[in-house]
Amino acid sequence: MTSPQNHLDASATSINSNLNKLLDGRIERVRVVAGIGGVASNRRGGGSGRAVNRLVFKREELSAAVLCSLINNDALDTFKAMACNIFNKDRALRWISWQPPDSPFCKLNTDGSREQVSGLASAGGVLRDSAGGVLWGSTGAFIKGFSVNIGQASIFLAELWGCREGLILCKALKVSHLVVEMDYLAAVRVIEGTKDNDSLAAILVADIRRLSNEFTSFVIQHTPREGNFAADFLAGIGRSLPVGTTIFDFPPPGLNAFLEGDLLGVSYLRC
Repeated sequence: MTSPQNHLDASATSINSNLNKLLDGRIERVRVVAGIGGVASNRRGGGSGRAVNRLVFKREELSAAVLCSLINNDALDTFKAMACNIFNKDRALRWISWQPPDSPFCKLNTDGSREQVSGLASAGGVLRDSAGGVLWGSTGAFIKGFSVNIGQASIFLAELWGCREGLILCKALKVSHLVVEMDYLAAVRVIEGTKDNDSLAAILVADIRRLSNEFTSFVIQHTPREGNFAADFLAGIGRSLPVGTTIFDFPPPGLNAFLEGDLLGVSYLRC
């Protein structure tokens, strides 16, 4: 019996092969517009459309998992766009994607996570360079990720904990120019000093501010959750790891789909 994974791999191979046959010697110039995202935003194609563009113009094949993930995202965005148009007619649709930093900066995305019932919290983050950290280091920089199993804590503390652990990692890697992105606006404001913090968070905030002053250039900014999915994934798996911080020299299973999606410029609908 053929396993589901083998079936997916075969499907992906067939898609890539058929597209290549279509292109070889038959089409001089191709302009692909695919996915409702391209129609709704009028400026960027959906995830699957960008995957096809990447194959057409760069002849780069994608794995079955990535192809399925991109197509699934397009379907979800389609239904979300329909729901927004029906229930939120006065709200503008926005397309959010992860953006690489300008050279010579690196970008650290961090996130916190908390299980509602148990109260167990975790955090995680990923460091990428101005080229997006293609496949974690193929650009020359040694890019890493991390997850933290914190134990019982609030989501606010988990967000701050993840930021601090990320800065410690960046200092160890001798990063000098850094942009930090978090999707928890209250934490960003506390670190910037535009919002008061409680006593439980004071030590973490003080550590973050001290570490931030040790970089040649440092910027911290808020990003919507749709631009922070890679960090969100690493934060989510933290509770399944030993207590403390786990450093990843290579992406753990499941993360590559998010990394490749970011490199493709895949955007997600927010309304």
